[in-house]
Amino acid sequence: MNAKQSKKIDVSIADIGYKTADHVEGNYENAINLMAQDPSFPETISDETKNQLAIGFQRRYKEGKNGKVSYYLTTNLVDGIKFYVPLDQVAKLPEKAQTLELTIDYVNLLSPSEYGDLTKTDPAKRKIVEKMKKHFAGYKSDCIGALVKCAKKIKAGNTTTERKSNKSFRESLEIFFNGDGAKNGGMDKKVKLLHTRNDLTADPLMYKTAKEAFFNVYTKKYLANKPLVRNG
Repeated sequence: MNAKQSKKIDVSIADIGYKTADHVEGNYENAINLMAQDPSFPETISDETKNQLAIGFQRRYKEGKNGKVSYYLTTNLVDGIKFYVPLDQVAKLPEKAQTLELTIDYVNLLSPSEYGDLTKTDPAKRKIVEKMKKHFAGYKSDCIGALVKCAKKIKAGNTTTERKSNKSFRESLEIFFNGDGAKNGGMDKKVKLLHTRNDLTADPLMYKTAKEAFFNVYTKKYLANKPLVRNG
């Protein structure tokens, strides 16, 4: 184990999980920390490592908007089936409405039998629990995938970079926002990715509006300063 890794052993795997979920891109340092804690990573991921990472993922997940969702119970007037509606989807809560706050901590504390029993005892609750479970499962998978990707690059010594031809500032802006291929989706892709990671600053609609405003101003000035070309 090299000196660089030995300095990072005091970082817990749960903390590595939290930092990974907090910033899924740029996880090389987190991958180095994890390999120092678990030398078998990324070729194999022990159950203990998965569990500890999941603790960190959950800590970060519950800080975002998907980690705690409030609902109220209502009834379908056609078939009489009860179902939960998120409170943020209603302008005014009905009088005497039965509300429920569902958290990721509660969802992950349910045993398999308790989760299964909800199908009979409270099918409406079972549906929203299942929705949160599936979303968190995808969240965990993406976070682990990011760590594995970085760890494999580190072990392969993939640190070389190709020298690229100089681009105009306008071309650089286009790549920054739109990307230049499958491996680089630019800010367009990043804002969507971080939005799924519960990053409240990554608002796709606000980003789109800001991007359009930027290019409107930039393009207007660019065209105004561009030399006039006369025909004939």
